[in-house]
Amino acid sequence: MSIDIKTGSMHPGNTLGVERSHSNAGKATQDLPAPGGQSNADKVSLTSQAEKLQYLDRIAKATPDIDMDRVNAIKSSIANGTFQVDNEKIADNLLKSDKTLPR
Repeated sequence: MSIDIKTGSMHPGNTLGVERSHSNAGKATQDLPAPGGQSNADKVSLTSQAEKLQYLDRIAKATPDIDMDRVNAIKSSIANGTFQVDNEKIADNLLKSDKTLPR
């Protein structure tokens, strides 16, 4: 059984990161209530890989998209005339980028 983390819907079969298990050895488990409020003996256990993915997802969501310290450092170096452009690095990265584009 798999559970879509975003919608909470359940799907038959096993998918990456979620497994159906009756043992709790090293896994986070949670009793799922049956429809109508009745108790259900099945447990859903997230694998350690799924738990790591959830942890990384939370970190990514908490990390700002723009590094304002870097932006301010660049602004400052432009303002005081010390910002240097590395033309060779720009050219190399443009060529690398071009090679990844579909033809």
